[in-house]
Formats: sequence, C-alpha cells, structure tokens
Amino acid sequence: MNIKVSKQIEQRIILVLVPLILLGVGWKFVLASSFREIKLLKQGIKTASERSKSISEIHTLDLKKETLIAHLPLEKDKHSLLGIISKAATDSGFDVQMLTPNATHNEFSYTFFDLDLRANGNFKALTNFLRQLETSEYHFAILEADLKNIDSAGTGRKDSEHTLDIAIKLRTYLRQA
Repeated sequence: MNIKVSKQIEQRIILVLVPLILLGVGWKFVLASSFREIKLLKQGIKTASERSKSISEIHTLDLKKETLIAHLPLEKDKHSLLGIISKAATDSGFDVQMLTPNATHNEFSYTFFDLDLRANGNFKALTNFLRQLETSEYHFAILEADLKNIDSAGTGRKDSEHTLDIAIKLRTYLRQA
C-alpha cells in the first residue's frame, strides 16, 4: 500500500506537527521548569513567613520572661520569703511544725527556691493559707502536698474541724543578682 501525499498536504502536516513538537519541547524545557521554580518560591515564601512569625513570637516571649524575672525577689531575699510564708501559715491558723528551705537550682537568670512546710491545722486553715499564697506578691508553686487526718475517731467534730497533718513542698523563683 503506497500512499501518495501531495506536496500541499505534506506542507500542512509539517505546519501542524512542527509547532506541536516545538510547543512540547518548549513546555518540557522552559515552562515546566518555570512552574516548578514558581512552586518552590511559593513554598519558600510560606516558610519564610512562618519563620518570621515564630521569631516574632520568640521575641515576645523573651520580653515577657524578662519582665517576669525583673519582678522576682533577689536571692538575698530568701529570709524575707521564709518570713512571708511563716506569717501566712500562722495567720491562716496553722501550727507550723517545720519550715525548711532546700537547695536552690540555678537556671539562666533565675533560681528555683524549694521549701518544705509541715504544719497542723484544719481544712479551713489550709484553704486560707493557699489563698494567701495566691494573693502574695510572689509566685509560689505547690510541688507536693500530703494531708493526713490526725484526729482520733469519735471526737464528735465536724469534718471541717478535723486536725490535719499537712506537708507541702513549695517552689518559688529568685532573681540572680
């Protein structure tokens, strides 16, 4: 089967195929790589924006941290903190048995200051003490609390009047001088 194609049809085929081939080659080598590059640039912009936002958040948190640290008592004020806690416990109705400062742990520009408090008192005294700590100008965290009823059974007291043996481990923070 021998198909004869006229010169005119041959030219038309060439006129249609050559631009299609050039378009395919152009797409493969020029446009496709440009689209890939555009996609990568968009991802880079998104990543840079997220990074910038994260850096801004870090700066904001650093400023807050510095503000908080500036309001912490100095390490030399440990004794006054002990006095504040002792006064709050006594004013709350606690019979303080022991108030012991523990070793401090340094962290950057502040120090953890842990204290052990052992006292006797009722539940109302405990809530009064916790309220006084909460409203104190200093920040205290309760790391541990152990409450034991030390009343003997059959005393006829109301539950709120039961005497408790209270052991609390507190933590506060001190600014390094």
